[in-house]
Amino acid sequence: EDVDMALEGACSLLESSTSRQTCAAAAKVLQTALWRARSVPQDVNGILCCVTASAALTSAALDTDEVAYLLREFTQTVEAVPSVLEAARDIDLVHALDTAAVRHADLTAALARLKRVLA
Repeated sequence: EDVDMALEGACSLLESSTSRQTCAAAAKVLQTALWRARSVPQDVNGILCCVTASAALTSAALDTDEVAYLLREFTQTVEAVPSVLEAARDIDLVHALDTAAVRHADLTAALARLKRVLA
């Protein structure tokens, strides 16, 4: 439940803030939640993880390295935790992935990998 509240706050910040520092802190919350999801999968709120990841991937405040790291973490989580994979398919991340591809051309291969996992 604490993780859910932290993710809700992080998601809100990623969607509304243009501060790099604020969004980087919110991204750390997401990173911690993804690690936890892989270690304690039964405690994860897959939808909340995916919505927050989507907000991170589309955040204009995060740089390519930060987005690349979160993308790797998110992809690993999607591959390892069935409830997150199901949630990712349910919320349709195509728009977020396409937006990230436009902003971060260097991530095309990593984004394509995630799309294949979701297919």
